[in-house]
Amino acid sequence: MSTFRDIRVIPSQEELGNCSAPNVNANIVDGRYENVEKYLETQFHLLREDFNCNLREAIQDYVNGSQRLKNAYVYERVTIFQILLSERGVRVKLNLDTTSFEIRRSKRLLTNTIVCLSWNCFKDIIIATVTDSPQRTEKRREQGFFEVVIDPLNDFKFLQLVRENPFTLLTAIEPMNYFEAYRHNLRTLQLLDERSLPMQRYIVQMDTNEIRAPSYLNDDSTYDFSHFLPQPAHQEVRERMKGVNVLNLNQWPSCENFQMDNSQYDAFKEALTREMALIQGPPGTGKTHIGLNIVQTLLKNRHVWDAEDNNCILICCYTNHSLDQILEGILPFCKKLLRLGGRNTSDLLTPFTFSEAMRKTRYPKELMIEIEERVKQLRDIKRLFVNQYLQKASSVRKEVIPFSSIPLIEAELNSQQIQSLMSLADFLTGKKFADTIKEWLITEYDDEHCFQREMFKDDVMDINEAKLITDVMQLSHNDRWNLYRLWVKIYLKQFKSDENVNWNQYLQLRHELNQLRREQHYFVARNAKVIGATTTGAAKNSNIIRRLRPKIVIFEEAAEILEAHTVTALSEHTEHVILIGDHIQLRPATSVYELALKFNLDVSLFERLIRNNLSYSKLKMQHRMHPNVSHLLVPLFYEALENHESVSKYENVKGITNNLFFLNHDYEETSKGDSTSKSNEHECSFIASLCQHLIYQGYKQTQITVLSMYSAQYFDLKDAFSKIESLKYIRIAVVDNFQGEENDIIICSFVRSNRDNDIGFLKTPNRINVALSRAKLAFYALGNFEKMAEISQDLWQPLVQELMKNGNFGNALELRCQNHPKNTCLVSKSTDFDQFPEGCCSNRCDKKFRCGHTCSKWCHGYASDPFAKVDIAVKVVVTTQILVKVAQFTWKKEETAGILLLFAAPLTQMRYHVLNVVRNGYLVVIAVQRDAVKSVVH
Repeated sequence: MSTFRDIRVIPSQEELGNCSAPNVNANIVDGRYENVEKYLETQFHLLREDFNCNLREAIQDYVNGSQRLKNAYVYERVTIFQILLSERGVRVKLNLDTTSFEIRRSKRLLTNTIVCLSWNCFKDIIIATVTDSPQRTEKRREQGFFEVVIDPLNDFKFLQLVRENPFTLLTAIEPMNYFEAYRHNLRTLQLLDERSLPMQRYIVQMDTNEIRAPSYLNDDSTYDFSHFLPQPAHQEVRERMKGVNVLNLNQWPSCENFQMDNSQYDAFKEALTREMALIQGPPGTGKTHIGLNIVQTLLKNRHVWDAEDNNCILICCYTNHSLDQILEGILPFCKKLLRLGGRNTSDLLTPFTFSEAMRKTRYPKELMIEIEERVKQLRDIKRLFVNQYLQKASSVRKEVIPFSSIPLIEAELNSQQIQSLMSLADFLTGKKFADTIKEWLITEYDDEHCFQREMFKDDVMDINEAKLITDVMQLSHNDRWNLYRLWVKIYLKQFKSDENVNWNQYLQLRHELNQLRREQHYFVARNAKVIGATTTGAAKNSNIIRRLRPKIVIFEEAAEILEAHTVTALSEHTEHVILIGDHIQLRPATSVYELALKFNLDVSLFERLIRNNLSYSKLKMQHRMHPNVSHLLVPLFYEALENHESVSKYENVKGITNNLFFLNHDYEETSKGDSTSKSNEHECSFIASLCQHLIYQGYKQTQITVLSMYSAQYFDLKDAFSKIESLKYIRIAVVDNFQGEENDIIICSFVRSNRDNDIGFLKTPNRINVALSRAKLAFYALGNFEKMAEISQDLWQPLVQELMKNGNFGNALELRCQNHPKNTCLVSKSTDFDQFPEGCCSNRCDKKFRCGHTCSKWCHGYASDPFAKVDIAVKVVVTTQILVKVAQFTWKKEETAGILLLFAAPLTQMRYHVLNVVRNGYLVVIAVQRDAVKSVVH
């Protein structure tokens, strides 16, 4: 009897051609599963349908005549440029027209994206995976080249297709969901069963009565917590922190010794003493901080759970960015760290990436000899295959078939065809066969690229019709080409004989080489004490991880991870699972909304366990947000949230009256090209002006982050800021990608404003929660909030009412001069900032320099005195040499914010002279004591 384990991960042609969706069971979020098999089967089918659904519907829409697909991209007239064999399989270089869309801004055809190829309107389908994206270089983007590897089930079929018709033009459909996030997790789900799935008591049976201690702990297990103490610490205190019986919670030292608040301390204790530990924390409560303390403590006491020194901790995150954040935090106390996956975003982690470890590792000699031998054999078989067939198939696109093909054509059709063509050529004078063919095919009106252009067409004359032709000179231009393309097919048939033998040898060698590569990868990873991976990366490298047998698995962002992704990171060797997250913030993302709405696919294992009353720890005190900002989260998102005393000491934002404000407007959004994402030009220009205003107040670019709810707006903001020197280093991010991060000042573009009353996912509380909770000092938002309040009465209406009640909502933002606080102005569009030309009011500055002169600029927030700390950089290049003769002083040279300062040292007296010398547009500031100046020579 077949099970879900017998189903191919990649969708079949029959599935994609079926109009009806398969039957899938909903994720059981309240209560237990019948058994392990039912649980795994449900997770497998839900995850697989989340990918298949969009692709299936896209193919059906295209077949039915739709030119614009809802959840996929379509590319027509895709040409086959080159075919090669590689270690991964049949590699094909394809070419498409990119003039109809802006590929630089899109996420199209990324590496490991899946594409469906067809040559007959998807009656036949071949699945391929992108291995080399057109995004990689500007040249590739312009030319539209990309490479794919054909699915192993279809690769030989594809080669036969190209052999029989090398002129085939393909149609490609690319689903918008990323297949790499599905492929490996589906395959790993199929490997799990009742013997290998750990924590069944909680995951499947939902037994919430008691959570046991990790099986590696016993009543005598002791931990050393002395690493929490500052240096130096009293010896008696240090001894109390050592040898603590970890399961006797009454013996633990007080939370003050751990530098934690009470809720953090409770969560820390429970994480170390429960085999299935959950820590839920609202924004800013220190989830990552606790996670790092847990890892450090486990490594400090490794002898308890890794007595034989051959085990490791596996850390999994949903995103690469979050993974790199926590691994950077681990680096100071663990250098035996390995990051799996190739999308590292941190320079600090580069030496600890898998590729770098592969380069530095010294392997057993026997292993490398075997690998080199297989690589050589594979190279030989590839060369043989390419020479015998693939090069011939590729060459006929560029060159005329050789003279040796004449007997083949005569045998298949009739000899009179070739003889009638020969009459065109004077062979006695040595005219070549190729020139004769070209003269027959190409008219005087054709350009030099005509031959290759015609060779990429797929029209071929029917063989029965061709047999009747005796005089090729009487054929029309189109019929000549159709007949010639038939000749090419006949010519290529001769290379089929050894094809099957070579192909089977190639498959066997490729399999053997992959096995040796796995052994090589394990050798690289075996000494690591901390392994870090995204959940997709963990599934992709499951062969390595299962051999490493990590007893402890820690999930950061656990509430954002699909349940199937969580369980595939576990194995029969897992003894301790720690889940850290917040299901009130972002939930798992699904590609098919209906699967989230009706089938509970967007409920993480973290949330499901909490919903079923499994005991969990809750962090209660936030250490990030100004109380005005954190006030927004209660009670709309959280029942209660305490403020640490430190956040009440934050200073007010300079130059703006409120440190929290929602600026309402009704400027409409726009869409570009075939993108479903939205942008808003008004918000983009206003935010640029607001950021410039904040820079004028003395804030650094690194203190400001601009968030966007939509990727199209993200690109517009990036383009706008990149052209302004004072703004180009401000970070811009999509809200979903800023989860878990913070900054002093956050400005958020909500984008949506239209006449259709459509606010998209702005109705989703989780995303709004993330956006509102990133700021430390100040939060500013732009959007059509009145419209949002009308549409979303359970979320936006109470939020807007609360903002209005506290004076943090309006159609204009009030700026306030930091030097003359009574001077204010209202801004509602970018040009309004002209009222505060230098970030402050329109008064003259009139601040006195130490030399006695006054500043003649408009009022400004940055310093006037060149000896003061200047935050706004003035780039200065000195090209004119200036000599200043002084008595008994040596010259000292300094640079302050790019202004070159030359002054005679020591400057012990208050009386000094400042010379502002301008030469060729460059500024040099020279300061010397007045009585030291003898003469100045320019």
